[in-house]
Amino acid sequence: MKLGPHHPHHSDDALKRLLAARFASASMSDAKWFRLLSALSGVEGLVLSCTVKLVWDDVVRSLALSDDSEPHFDFWSTAVEAMVSGHPRGWYSYNEFEWIAFPPTAERARNPDNLKSGTDVVTQDVAGIAKVIAATGQFDTEWLADGSLRLYGYRAIDR
Repeated sequence: MKLGPHHPHHSDDALKRLLAARFASASMSDAKWFRLLSALSGVEGLVLSCTVKLVWDDVVRSLALSDDSEPHFDFWSTAVEAMVSGHPRGWYSYNEFEWIAFPPTAERARNPDNLKSGTDVVTQDVAGIAKVIAATGQFDTEWLADGSLRLYGYRAIDR
């Protein structure tokens, strides 16, 4: 599926119109996203799994955020590259993130050098993630019934 040039992912004007129509306000800026993702990726082994919901999509995608993430590139101040699963591949600006969530479990490869070895489900330290988030600043977060922690960039306007 190819996204047209007027899709919110490719057009700043289309994204602004979509955000104005669906959301009352943003609770995150590029600087807050950068500070938060840098703090989370700076703690070795903390984030094993997280998901992201984009404002223009109904699909919940994987966000590859780990201590291997490299927040030192120039673009990190406004966007991430090759860290969001699905189509289209490539760049995603922070203002496309409706929310990110940290589930209480993660699926990890038994042997990263041999993907055929299978996976194990492991516990993720969501309370530890919440502590890093709280120490980084004030954020709009919510604990979900399944034990996940969700951090909002936008909250939908109630209709």
